[in-house]
Amino acid sequence: MEKNGILEGTVIWLYGAPYSGKTTFTTKFSRPAVLSLDGNAKFALGEDGKPAFKPEDIYVAKTLDKLNKAYSAILAKNDQYDTLIIDPLDIIEQMVRYKVLDDAGVDDESDAGDFGKGWRLVREGTKKLLSQIVRQFEGTVVMISWEDEYTETDRLGREVSKFRPAINPKLLTDISGLTTMIVRAKIVEDKTGKHYALSIQDKATEYGGTRISLNKTLVPNNFDKFMANIKN
Repeated sequence: MEKNGILEGTVIWLYGAPYSGKTTFTTKFSRPAVLSLDGNAKFALGEDGKPAFKPEDIYVAKTLDKLNKAYSAILAKNDQYDTLIIDPLDIIEQMVRYKVLDDAGVDDESDAGDFGKGWRLVREGTKKLLSQIVRQFEGTVVMISWEDEYTETDRLGREVSKFRPAINPKLLTDISGLTTMIVRAKIVEDKTGKHYALSIQDKATEYGGTRISLNKTLVPNNFDKFMANIKN
């Protein structure tokens, strides 16, 4: 069975700088439920300038308890939704952090036990929660993240700008393991001007990858062209 033309169970991690076209891309996915962790989904507009999502399909959750309740409500209506959008994913780690600190009765991870116990509990809790969400939802999951631009020094001593999702770097591998595709939304410029695009590790400086065969690693930020770029 397929939804959106992508096999069920597909998980797309989409990241990018502000106003790079992340939310615009997700508005084209079929029958979406939006787990809005910052409450901004109601402001998202479609290409026609109208609200991109129906109010009844937006589930606002600004605490971990409310997130769990919202997700349970989404699962209860699973037959109504083909797509789950988590926006932004980055906030989940902070929700888990507050829960861990509250349970331990401390203000900082360093006070939650020896040998980095606090930090470990936050990372493990975040990974566990995301794993459950990805495993339980039957359609396509799209996780949206902000972008982190950082600098590394290459072999020649030159500073190189690189890009990755703005999540705790120690969680990058764990979350990547849950995904089918990691995509960077960005603005590219050529002789005809500036264009919104989707990069699947089109450049070595961009964090990304895919388990699905693609024709190209850089496509216009357009749902139909994105789908047409998937082989078979």
